[in-house]
Amino acid sequence: MMQGPQSKTSQQLKNEREVRKYLDELGNSEAVARLIDRYGKVSTRRVYLVSLVLYFRWLKSARAGATLTGRALAQTAVTLDANTVTAP
Repeated sequence: MMQGPQSKTSQQLKNEREVRKYLDELGNSEAVARLIDRYGKVSTRRVYLVSLVLYFRWLKSARAGATLTGRALAQTAVTLDANTVTAP
């Protein structure tokens, strides 16, 4: 059975669900949404969001008490060194 050009594959639907999930995890930031919207393919958006989510998880675990949202990252130049997280 052939799918029409408007039909979405199960992989496309999975990617769309994951994009929504990762955007939720990043706080539904408008700044992150604008950044991600620049990429046309949903699969590319998912890859970039996975990277951001993993980075935030690492940052929070590496620096207990550090709280950054997607909006904060997009608006603030964050500098990491061996001991501190600072915003200029």
